[in-house]
Amino acid sequence: MENDTLKFDDPNDCHNKEEDKSVDEDIENDITTEENKMDLQVGMDFATAAELFEYYGNYGNEKGFPVMKRSSKKGDD
Repeated sequence: MENDTLKFDDPNDCHNKEEDKSVDEDIENDITTEENKMDLQVGMDFATAAELFEYYGNYGNEKGFPVMKRSSKKGDD
């Protein structure tokens, strides 16, 4: 069996350029994902109240706050 060894002149020169490229692409994808996150805007239209509530619930989860429907009535509600 052949003895395969890797030799480096510079100990800091032991990385794979393809891996570096992959990491750079991952970072760019993360940045793009950050930009594509949902935001509420004035004038947004929703077909149903259920669609609105689902969107707002997802928005709340993304921003770090819970969204719940009130299940009890108060006064004249």
